[in-house]
Formats: sequence, structure tokens, C-alpha cells
Amino acid sequence: MITSKRDLYEYIKADNAPYKKRLSLKDLGIKHYLAGHSILVNRYLLYLRKQEYYHNTANGNRIKGLLSMYYERKKNLIGERIGFDIPPNCFGKGLVIYHIGSIIVNGNSIIGDNCKLHGNNCIGNNGFDDSLCPVLGENVDVGFGAVIIGDVHIANDTIIGANALVNKSFYEDGIVIAGVPATKKKQTKGSCGERSLTSKELAQAVLDAPSACAEFKEAAQKFIDSIGTNNEKQAWDYLVAEAEEDIQSIDNTIDFFTTDLAKQIFGEEVAAEKLAHAKEIKANGAIYCDCPGCAAALAIINNKELF
Repeated sequence: MITSKRDLYEYIKADNAPYKKRLSLKDLGIKHYLAGHSILVNRYLLYLRKQEYYHNTANGNRIKGLLSMYYERKKNLIGERIGFDIPPNCFGKGLVIYHIGSIIVNGNSIIGDNCKLHGNNCIGNNGFDDSLCPVLGENVDVGFGAVIIGDVHIANDTIIGANALVNKSFYEDGIVIAGVPATKKKQTKGSCGERSLTSKELAQAVLDAPSACAEFKEAAQKFIDSIGTNNEKQAWDYLVAEAEEDIQSIDNTIDFFTTDLAKQIFGEEVAAEKLAHAKEIKANGAIYCDCPGCAAALAIINNKELF
């Protein structure tokens, strides 16, 4: 979020980086005179960022409030021409929009840094609840015609294919998803890291996690006991469901460590340390708590299609 002049400069610089080319003053003047598509997109992003700055720093200042409205109007006039409707404070820095055409974003959506939109995209609610909107990680590439709707989470470095309909979450970093509805197609190059854990190792991580709840550990043990039997697939599905139920969002984690209950359980000093840690990892893009139990749950969710 832009909260200072320095932030504004960094966001504008990051947004402009993909469009920068070594043009002569003559060529640059011609492009501006002709109001080419890239120029209009650049102007739209510039006015969006200035609207965000004045909106976020107004704090009752009437002049900044008026400037926010001024840049919002300038943004909307261009948006009407090129089909863009992007509210403030949805995108991190480094936003790239390759083509003009319909781009509609719900104001409750949260999109990380370096998002790429190829055009004719919608990022919005499920049509019923305006508060349930997508959360996209960093470096997400949204193909032409792709639609992302509802209370879904998309992990970092995800590539979304053209005309995909994304209506469920994908928690695994560095994958390609496509289709209607979207499914995982493959891992992007260089994102696999070390060898994948086996299903038994994933379940064992739950048993080894001191912060995993009793029900989650029971589901993990039942899966391990089922390996090699006809009940293995059913037990795995149950473990995945338990992981999805038990994993805690980073926002819920932050809220918990501000309560008196957390201070009673951990002590004021430890609760304060855990609260500071949760805020730090959220600022770095974390979506979920990173305690051993939640980390084990996320690993299972990321590998839910092992069977």
C-alpha cells in the first residue's frame, strides 16, 4: 500500500519498468501524440497510483481528499476509453497490463507484487457476497480472458492460462493452472526445489508438529495406518479435509495473539513476540500462519492431488 511519497515513487517506477524502451524524443513524442495503447495504459496506472497516495494519506486533509478525487476522475476518464475498472489499493507494485480491453477488479480483492494481466480479465466476488474476493500472491500471470472469482487464494508464481475459470484455491507455488474450471496442469520450470515429500512423510510431519490439534494428528495417524490398504485414498481425502479445516490464516493468527486468552496461554512477552512475528510474515506476503501445525497442513493441501 502506498503511504508515503517514497512508496509512490517506487510503485510508479515498478509499474513503468516493463514499458521502458530506449526511444528517441521524436519517437516518444509521436507515441504520446497518437495516444497509443501503451501510453493510455501507462497514464491509467499513473493516475491510479496517485489516487492511492492521496486517498491513503488524506487523514481528513481536504486538499489531499480533493486531489484523490481529481486523480480518480482522470483515471476513470481513461478507464472508460480502454475498459479498465480498478479500484485503489488492490494491486501491489509492478502491475503490468499488456492490452486494453475489459479489466474489472473488485475493490476487496488483494493482489501481490508483479501481477501481469493480459486483458479481458475479471477478478471479483462469487456474485453473492461482495466480501469474498480473490487473494493472489506475488508474480501471478493472468492469461487473456481468464476469470478469477470468489473466496479463492492463488499462490506465488502461478501462471493462469487463457480463458481459465478459477473458482477454487491453489496453494502450491509455481504451477500452471488452466481450464474451465481451472485445474493444475504442471509445475513451472525451476519451481520444484528438492524432491517432493511422500504422503507418509507429509502425515508424519503432522504427528511431529507440537501445534497440530488432536483431531488433525488422529487423521494423520489413520492415514499412515491405511497405507497399502483399500482405505488409503479415503483416509488421505479425510486428512486433506482436516488440513483445510485446521489451517489458520495469518489474519486470524494476528487477531488471536492480541487477545487476553493468548496472553494467558503463552504469557504477555511470548504472545507479543508471536504477534510481531505474524505481522512480519504477513508484510512479506504470508497468507497462513507458519507454525509447525499450519506448515504441515499447507504442505498436505499443496499435495492434495497425490491420489
